[in-house]
Amino acid sequence: MELDEEKVRELARAVAEELVRALSDCFIRELRALVDRVLEVYAANQEALRKVIAEALAARARATPSEERRGSRIAEIVRRSGVQLLSEMNIRSPSAFVEAAERAGVVVLSGAKDVAFVDPELWEQFKEELPKLPREPEVEALNTKRRKLFEFLRDNALIVWSPEGRWELV
Repeated sequence: MELDEEKVRELARAVAEELVRALSDCFIRELRALVDRVLEVYAANQEALRKVIAEALAARARATPSEERRGSRIAEIVRRSGVQLLSEMNIRSPSAFVEAAERAGVVVLSGAKDVAFVDPELWEQFKEELPKLPREPEVEALNTKRRKLFEFLRDNALIVWSPEGRWELV
């Protein structure tokens, strides 16, 4: 009995195709079973996941009001005083205080010697007045808040007397 080479190839091709079909069906069944299991686990843990997310959001919501209160207290203090220097305050964490002040909308000016917290409204008015001030402003010419701000800026080299004969922010 002699085997025809063409028939052997045809038979091998048919066996390979059937094997691929069987493996594909098996693979697809296994993949479907795995997907079903993943969906079951997800459904079972979905409620637990919702609880964890709700707890995290509630904790964040509880933390936010205290931060807002701290920021509003800082803003209120600076609004009342106009200018507050860090060196005049007894702050345990200066960097956290500076960050809170910035978040509260307070103007924070960092100098070489100190940090000033300035009411935003006062700062805008002062920036407009600065170029008009004489080289040696008279004490009476500036109120206490503006004098304190002027001296802070001058002592920390944040303003200079320009060649044009006026004060300029650096």
